[in-house]
Amino acid sequence: MEPLERLLNLVGLLLDTSTPLTFEQIRRVLEPYGQSNPDTAKRMFERDKDVLREYGVPLELVDMDVWG
Repeated sequence: MEPLERLLNLVGLLLDTSTPLTFEQIRRVLEPYGQSNPDTAKRMFERDKDVLREYGVPLELVDMDVWG
């Protein structure tokens, strides 16, 4: 999958949900992040978030821990 397609799929997924998603939930839905090595997938995800922010896509981080 090309990087642009991966970014667009990520943006589409985030826009299509009404609740915050964890990285594990994103991994289950988007194939590029579902690779066997979770550390590699996490690094790619973090880079993708940085690229989206550079393009002006507002990404909001939400604490999913009940105890904050």
